[in-house]
Amino acid sequence: MNSLNTIRFAGRRYGIVLALIVMVVIASRQSSFLTAGNLVNISDQWTPIAVMALGMTFCLISGGFDLSVGATYALAATVSSALALHHPPLLAIVITLAIAGVIGLANGLMVTKLAINPLIATLGSSQIVGGAALLYSGGATYSVHDGLLADLGSGRIGGSFPVSAIVLAGFTLVATIVLAFSTYGQDLYATGGNNTASYISGIRTDRTRTLTYVITGLTAGVAGVLYVGRVGSGQANIGTGIELQVIAAALIGGVSLIGGQGRVWQALTGVAILAVLQNFFNQASINAYWQSIVQGCVIVAAVGFDAFSRGESLTGLRHQFARIRYNHRAGSLPEPAETP
Repeated sequence: MNSLNTIRFAGRRYGIVLALIVMVVIASRQSSFLTAGNLVNISDQWTPIAVMALGMTFCLISGGFDLSVGATYALAATVSSALALHHPPLLAIVITLAIAGVIGLANGLMVTKLAINPLIATLGSSQIVGGAALLYSGGATYSVHDGLLADLGSGRIGGSFPVSAIVLAGFTLVATIVLAFSTYGQDLYATGGNNTASYISGIRTDRTRTLTYVITGLTAGVAGVLYVGRVGSGQANIGTGIELQVIAAALIGGVSLIGGQGRVWQALTGVAILAVLQNFFNQASINAYWQSIVQGCVIVAAVGFDAFSRGESLTGLRHQFARIRYNHRAGSLPEPAETP
């Protein structure tokens, strides 16, 4: 029985890795899939989404939700490219990240101090930030070919290894250490698992949750800068729908929608699955409408699997309590000692 439970647990936690392997095997039937050029292209294209998925993982673990990452991503790309035309690129990056962090802070304060539902708060801020990006740019596209930005987004080490992959590896390492070994990481899981109990136990839950939104905003800002470096331009409409890809990647990987559970590697596995899926569709020349339908089915299946797993756990607990009550009434358990 223990072996069966172990296998079931492994299936729930690592089944997504098996799914990724199966998809890679299927995609490799296309002769160009495993070529170095195609893999580097996938890395360049999906690194910004992966960076945002790391931030979204923090937000989801805390029990939150952030729909404004797409708008923040677009604003960051617009502002960084516009500033880099007339100012040092490093200054443009710093100002862009500061703006993205302020957007995340505003989201966090709306959720924690004003008690606005995260879905409504970040949907509203998404509209505000998206409008601000259009107002700032007037709908224009800023083309910039600065060396620092280009190196971050599309640079190569040794002529072939993408710099963006190193940037992603750095963020992955930091996020993993924070979640696994820091006090903040422990507080984050506790807050997402049970906010009230965490508050009573002394955890500063509002500060913990607010910081997750700041992290989410900053990662969206970094992603916007990487986008400008990759394509050489920034515009206000590039973030449309990208927030759904970010959230979907985290959920597909196994990060729980209701908080308290999730790992960095799970979010990145979700990103890899979406990347392989889209690349396979493009190479197989599958209609874009079918791509959208299949991706939607994958997302629904992932969320449904998460709900099923949790429902199964709750059912198991209910059965255990029912068994204890039955044994107690049957006299198989000792009666509690009487107080003098």
